[in-house]
Amino acid sequence: MAKRDANVDVTVHAVSCSVHRTVCHDFDVHGYPKIKLFAAGDTNVTATAEYFALHPFDVLNKLGIQVEMKLEPTTTTAAGSTKTTNVRSASSSLSGARKKPVRKRTKQDVYNDANLSFHFALRNAIFMTNGPLSEKEKKAFEEWLVLLKRTLPPTWNIHNLIRALGDNFDKITKSEKALLKVVDKYPPIKKTWSAACTKGEKAAGYTCGLWELFHIVTVGLVEWNRLITTDDWTMVLGTEDAAVAIRNYVEHFFGCEVCRTNFVGAFDACAHDRCHRLDNDSPDVTGWRELPLWLFETHNAVNVRLMTEQAERVGRTSTTQQDQLDAQWPPRDECPQCWRDDGGWQEENMFRYIRLEYW
Repeated sequence: MAKRDANVDVTVHAVSCSVHRTVCHDFDVHGYPKIKLFAAGDTNVTATAEYFALHPFDVLNKLGIQVEMKLEPTTTTAAGSTKTTNVRSASSSLSGARKKPVRKRTKQDVYNDANLSFHFALRNAIFMTNGPLSEKEKKAFEEWLVLLKRTLPPTWNIHNLIRALGDNFDKITKSEKALLKVVDKYPPIKKTWSAACTKGEKAAGYTCGLWELFHIVTVGLVEWNRLITTDDWTMVLGTEDAAVAIRNYVEHFFGCEVCRTNFVGAFDACAHDRCHRLDNDSPDVTGWRELPLWLFETHNAVNVRLMTEQAERVGRTSTTQQDQLDAQWPPRDECPQCWRDDGGWQEENMFRYIRLEYW
């Protein structure tokens, strides 16, 4: 039982259809996972929750219980002085320096932002020149779509667009007009990025949402491989191949030249021990989870670099270790079990936190 306050209780019951066949039949439950939501004392289904959007706030809101994250003040002491600040957003480091606290993002925010950035990229980043895509661009685009098809949550409606792009691949790689004709049929539900992504800047959000999509993909690879129950290892997605697909997508379709150069350069230089950590022959979760952990490290390195560049722009010639810690995600106060006292991180706890955020 999860309890929000003295007035609201939420009770969770797990039902096995092999035992409770009548219950499953009456409530149209035919497979796992299926989640039905009821108001207290009512036998009528209020809503059915999609398993990829199971943030507690989403579940409560579907039950008619309106809740939101409040920014609670916290007191920190540095160099003998005390000051009151607000708890940081979990996504505050996703696209650069923090500006002001915003409400904590929900799982729906994450998926809406990722979906919107996927659409934005299709409209603005695939055709950077006139004429059809080059063979290298076509290959990078195709590998990217295949990776998305396999790794994104299967009930996410983004698959309708991905499937349509695959079915019309020859046409959409010949002209931007043909690509946009397909994209227009599957508009995103949200038209603007969440406040957690934009941080108050209307024009911001695209890079943040794209990072979120990358994170969902890397966690999704672990989930895909976990579900394979046959001995056919051709179905297993390799962590190295997936990382290369992300790298090639960034190289060919990410518009920020500096960002693209830095990402590809770090990748090709095997930054964060990529060349040893990512292996297409990894046989289990321990190896597969290295992909989301590698991306997490890569993303934090970008955050630290952006923080340092911002400090230089305002005249600071150096940054402190605390500055670097503050630029990293997740914040220490949100997942203290993720971090070690020596500044490093604990693999198992960090992977669990990443999965909780993006899956």
